[in-house]
Amino acid sequence: MKRAVLLVGFGGPDRPEDIRPFLANVLRGRPVPPGRVEEVARQYERIGGRSPYNALASSLAGELEKRLSAEGIPVVLGMRNWAPPLAETLARLKEDGVTDLVGVVLAAYRSIPSWNYYLKSTAEAFHSVGGRFRLRYVSPWHADPLFEKAVAERVRTALDGIPVDQRPRARWYFTAHSIPLSWDAASGYSSQIQSLCSRVAAQFHQTDWRLLFQSRSGRPEDPWLEPDISETLAQNHDLKGRPVLLIPVGFLMDHVEVLYDLDAKARSAAESVGAEYYRAKTVGLQEDFVSMLADRVRAQFARMAQPAPVRGRGRSRRRVVVVGGGLSGLAAAHRIWERAGETGTEVDLTVLDAGSRPGGVVDTGRRDGFLWEGGPDSFITEKPAALTLARRLGMENQVVGTNRQYQQSFVARNGRLLPTPEGFYLLAPSKFGPLFRTKILSWKGKMRAGLELFIPPRRDQGDESLASFVRRRFGRETLDRLAQPMVAGIYSADPETLSLQATFPRFLEMEAQGGVIRGLLAARRRAAGKAVGASGPRYGLFATFEGGVGSLVHALVHRLPPGTYAGESRVSRLERNAGGWSLTLSGGKTVEADAVVLAVPATVAADLLASVDRPTERLLLQIPYADVATVNVAVRRDRLDHPLDGFGFVVPSRENRAVTGCTFSSVKFSGRAPEGFALLRAFVGGAILRGDDDEVRGAVTRDLRDFLGLRGDPEWMVVRRYPAAMPQYRLGHVDRVRDIFRRVASIDGLELAGNAYGGIGLPDCVASGEAAAQRIFEGMPNPLSNTIRETVPL
Repeated sequence: MKRAVLLVGFGGPDRPEDIRPFLANVLRGRPVPPGRVEEVARQYERIGGRSPYNALASSLAGELEKRLSAEGIPVVLGMRNWAPPLAETLARLKEDGVTDLVGVVLAAYRSIPSWNYYLKSTAEAFHSVGGRFRLRYVSPWHADPLFEKAVAERVRTALDGIPVDQRPRARWYFTAHSIPLSWDAASGYSSQIQSLCSRVAAQFHQTDWRLLFQSRSGRPEDPWLEPDISETLAQNHDLKGRPVLLIPVGFLMDHVEVLYDLDAKARSAAESVGAEYYRAKTVGLQEDFVSMLADRVRAQFARMAQPAPVRGRGRSRRRVVVVGGGLSGLAAAHRIWERAGETGTEVDLTVLDAGSRPGGVVDTGRRDGFLWEGGPDSFITEKPAALTLARRLGMENQVVGTNRQYQQSFVARNGRLLPTPEGFYLLAPSKFGPLFRTKILSWKGKMRAGLELFIPPRRDQGDESLASFVRRRFGRETLDRLAQPMVAGIYSADPETLSLQATFPRFLEMEAQGGVIRGLLAARRRAAGKAVGASGPRYGLFATFEGGVGSLVHALVHRLPPGTYAGESRVSRLERNAGGWSLTLSGGKTVEADAVVLAVPATVAADLLASVDRPTERLLLQIPYADVATVNVAVRRDRLDHPLDGFGFVVPSRENRAVTGCTFSSVKFSGRAPEGFALLRAFVGGAILRGDDDEVRGAVTRDLRDFLGLRGDPEWMVVRRYPAAMPQYRLGHVDRVRDIFRRVASIDGLELAGNAYGGIGLPDCVASGEAAAQRIFEGMPNPLSNTIRETVPL
C-alpha cells in the first residue's frame, strides 16, 4: 500500500501572458461575449497580471505534507483550470505506484460550482489516465470547530488593525461567492455559510454583522444569491466615518475575487460613502486550518485501512433505501435516481413508507367539482427548490400563482375581521400610514410599535424567543394581536418558545443593521420595480399546481422505477452490519442497504438510531412536535355575508376560538370550487382537538358563522388530522441541528432529511431531501456527473 494526498484547486494565471489562455481553460469552449472576457482579463491586470492562488495552494500542500511527515505521506497539487493539471498529477501518481489516494477539494462548503465541479473534473482526469488506485475525499469542513477557529483568528488579527475606540462601531460583512438560487437550494450552500458566520460573530459578541455575496456571473435574468457586497456598501450612507470589516469567509486563499472584487471594487464602494475599509485575511496557511486538514486526511486513510464490507460476489449495484415517503423522502429518492442516470451508476433504490399512500401530509382531494388540500396548499417562490424540481419534472406549465386582486388578509378582533395593515410583514410593519390607521391596535400599541426605530439591538448573543423579540422591539400589543396569530398560522407553535434564529433570522440581521422597520423599508425600496420572488411576476410570492400539491407527489413517484415506493412498510429497527445497513420491517422482513436516508420525523429517526448512536438519538428527541388539523368547508357563496376579498384570516389566541386561521382557498387560487360556491380551509387547534370529528365540525361552523356570516350549514366538511406533524423550532434549535448533523456526518452511509431541521415549507423539504441525496451519492463510486451544465463563470 502506497499513500498520497491530492489537493484539488481552481488554478490561476502566473504571468500576464497567461491570463487569456487561463480564461479560455475556464470557459471550456462555452460562448461568452468577448467584451466580458476582456473585462475579466483587465481585472487580473489590475491586481498585477497574475493570481497568487497557485503559489498559496502550493504552500498549503507543503505545510500539509509537513504535518503528515511522520506517516511519510506526500501531498501533491492538481489544478482544475491551470498547471499542474489534474490529469498530469494523477498520471504521475499512477507511475509512482500510489494505491490509496485521499482527495482534498479546496472548497469549505458543499455546492455545485465548487465541490461538485471539482469532483467532476477529478473523475474525468482519473478516467483519462486509467487510474487504478482507491480514491476517497475529505468532506467539506464548514462545520468543523478548527475551521471556525481559523476564521476567528483571522478576524481577531484584522480587528487589531482597527483603532481601539472605533472597534465597537465597526460593521462586519462576511462575503462569499454568489451562486444561482436553484443551486443554493439543492446544496444548502448559503445556510452552511450563514451558520459559520453566526458562530464566528458570537465568539466576539458581535451583533452588527451581515452575510453578503459577490462576484456574480452568468445570465442577468437568472436569480442568484443577493445582496451584493459592493452595491450594499455604495448605498449605505450611514457608514460614513465608521469602519467596515470585510471577512471573505467564502474563500480559502487570495484570488481575483478577493484582490479585485473586494480590495479594489468593494473598497472603492466603501470609501465612496466615507467608510473606513478593513479586510480579514483568507484562512490560507493558518495553523488551525492546516491541522484540521491533516486530521481529516488521517481519518480518511484510517477508514480506507478498515476491511472492506462484504457485498456479495460480483455485485456492483449500490443499494439505497429512503425511509419515509413524504415530500422530503420522495425528493431524495428522485434526486438519487437522477444522479444515477446522469453518471451511469447502477442503483437499487427503495422507498419504505409507513403510510398507505405517498406524500405524507401532502393530501389533495376532489369532491363535487372542488379541489381541496388537507395539508400544504402552496409554496413560497422566493425559495426556488420546489419550482426548480417542477421544471425538471416537466410540470412548469402546471404551476399557478395566486389571484393578485385579492392580496390582503384579515385578523380577528372581538369577533370581527379587520384588514391586516398593508405592509405588515409577519412580525413587523413596513408602512407607517396603514399601521396608524389600523383598528387592530390601540393608539398606545401603535405608538409603541413605532418606537422600534429608536430601540438599540440586543447585546446578548444567546438565542431569543420570537415573543421576546417582538415584545422588546414592538411591544406586547403587536405580539398578541398581529405577530402571534401570523406565526401560529405558519408554525403551529407558541412564540414564547419559538427560536427566532431558527425561524426568522432575517429580522435579527435587520435589528443589527439599524432596526427592523428600517430594514423592511430598505427592502421595499430595493424591491421597487423588481420582480416578486425568484420566479418573477409570473407567479408572485406563492404558487401551487393546477391539480393541487398532490400532483407533485404523483409526478415524483411516476419518475421512480416501478416498485420503488413501498407503502405500509414501517421500519422498526435499523442496524449497521458488515455490508452497510440492515433494516427490519414491522412484519419481520429484513432489507439490506449500502446507504440509508432517514426522511422521517426526528422522533422516529431517534427511535431508529437508538442502537446506532445514542448521542444522536438524544439530540433528535429534543425536537418536539405539535398536532395539526384542517377542515375543508364547501359552502354556497350566497350563504356568506363576508365578501371574501382576501386570502383568509388569522385568529389571535386571546380570542379563544377553535379556528386559529382560515384560508379562502377558492379566492387564493383559481379552479378550487365550482361557480357559485366557495371553498374554505380552517385550521383548528387547542382543546377542541380532543373531541371527535363531529365536535370539530360543529366548532368550525360556529366560528365561521361569527367571522364570515355563514347562514345555514355547509355543503360538506372534510376533517383531516395530522398527529405530531409540525416540528417545533424551540430555543437552541440551530445549535441542536448543527450538533445532529455533525454526528451524522461521522456515520458512513447515513443521512437525515425532512422538515425538522432547516425549514418547514415545501421548498425546504425538497431542498433537504435533495441535499441528503447529494451527500449519499457522493459516497458512492463514481459519484460525478459528466452531463451537468456549468454556468459560465465570467
